[in-house]
Amino acid sequence: CGLNVAPAQAHKFASNYHCFMVRRFDRTNAGRRLHFASAMTLTRHQDGEDASTGVSYLELADVLIRHGAQTNTDLKELWSRIVFNILVSNTDDHLRNHGYILIPGKGWRLSEAYDLNPVARSDGLKLNITENDNALDLELAREVAEYFRLGLTEADDIIANFRGIVSQWRIIAERLRLPGREQELMAEAFRGAI
Repeated sequence: CGLNVAPAQAHKFASNYHCFMVRRFDRTNAGRRLHFASAMTLTRHQDGEDASTGVSYLELADVLIRHGAQTNTDLKELWSRIVFNILVSNTDDHLRNHGYILIPGKGWRLSEAYDLNPVARSDGLKLNITENDNALDLELAREVAEYFRLGLTEADDIIANFRGIVSQWRIIAERLRLPGREQELMAEAFRGAI
């Protein structure tokens, strides 16, 4: 959908239930470890700290601004993830669900996105979008776009693109044969895309 995510597949093994398998993004093709650090580590926060204690996406961006290996690319990616999280009501966006990969001699890059979960009954992200507001509101994302080195025209284009993609969630759900009852249970999560 335009985000940098780790390749993943759902498979059935010995039961009727699916197992969601994600390719490790903290390894080279030869299997060597890449240095990974969670946003919790690099922002020096403690487990459980979130919007209620003032933690903001601006702090994740600040890591990239101060120590980034590909700062502008990653700032745009991080801001795009905020937009996506708003549109799918991903309220599981806590500090352990954001990470960075070290590029030796250059700095940190944003890791692939992982653990993106739409939540039907939610009212705010786990991290603030502005310094003190975590509401599922695209206007908040627009307010901070400049901090992520995006102009409003580019920001609006990204929002329109993601809105168009996420608004097709029912088509994808039908293709995956999700029962109508389950779709109705999840519909509220995608209200921002309609």
